[in-house]
Amino acid sequence: MQLPWCEDSCMANTRDLEAAFDWTRKELGKRFDVTFSKAQTTLRQGTQRTFNAVSNDGSIVATISHSSGLTSGNKKPVGKIHGAVAYLYFLSQARAQRRMLVLTDPDLHRFVLNEVEGAVGDGLEILHVPLPSELAAKVRAVTSRASDEMSA
Repeated sequence: MQLPWCEDSCMANTRDLEAAFDWTRKELGKRFDVTFSKAQTTLRQGTQRTFNAVSNDGSIVATISHSSGLTSGNKKPVGKIHGAVAYLYFLSQARAQRRMLVLTDPDLHRFVLNEVEGAVGDGLEILHVPLPSELAAKVRAVTSRASDEMSA
């Protein structure tokens, strides 16, 4: 059954986002000389949580976000910043030597750094890993469409 708002593009959108996650995991692998995959890892409380980039040896746990910076109304992305803070909380609970929030959008990276300046826990890193321009454009198209759907 075709969803009315998809117009033959929902599957492509999913593929574009998955391609962005795959590309980012490969880029992290180049930077840290390990292989990354989406995997569950144990939190300090003993429970499991899935992170979208865990090194094959478990020493690095990361959350990748492809969210954009300014809102469609050119305002500060408060909800996205709060989401990033929530990601940082779960990362702080992961049992790993290195724990990182990976943001692919330069504007969101800047907003998050400004928001959490001086308040990021020990062992947490916030990285900017820019996507190649063609892939970034596809991610922007997907997020723009999702934003349009939410405001419709």
